[in-house]
Amino acid sequence: LSKRNVYQTVPMYNLNWVRPKKLFRELLGDSIITLVDVGARAESVLSVEELTPLENHINYIGFDADDEEVKRLKTLPSKYFESQYISSFVGNRKEIVKFKLHYDAGMSSLYDLSESHTRWFRKSPVEKELLLQADSLDNLLNQDIDFIKLDTQGNEYEILSGAERCLSTALMVEVEVE
Repeated sequence: LSKRNVYQTVPMYNLNWVRPKKLFRELLGDSIITLVDVGARAESVLSVEELTPLENHINYIGFDADDEEVKRLKTLPSKYFESQYISSFVGNRKEIVKFKLHYDAGMSSLYDLSESHTRWFRKSPVEKELLLQADSLDNLLNQDIDFIKLDTQGNEYEILSGAERCLSTALMVEVEVE
């Protein structure tokens, strides 16, 4: 179980995930679903397993604040109809933010970890702090969005508050809440 993600270790709660791609191809025809994934680092791209039957219909737009990670993601083969990766910190407005890039990069965040967490590991988990230009989804995207997935270690509310236009067309939003 240690090499599996959360979707593979809990009982399936949505049997639509296992329906054949052919069914979705018949239902959707040539329709394309625009999926925005904020916090697209590493396995995030692969963890949208509930959308596996829809892969051929997805226009994937992934955002990550770490420019090096975005460069790496761009080298990977895409399983989607179309995919793009954008190096940007997504927040609620245009501003400069101090982003904490952690040694365990998946924990990187705008926010500090708790003191007890830092004491437990006996060192600061922060590898380096980056000053980044933040902007809102509404400013960064000029298109209708169907699905928004957020996994940003704490600033999900800020992202949603800067995505009024994007949310007006979104059919689904998946948010990991810290």
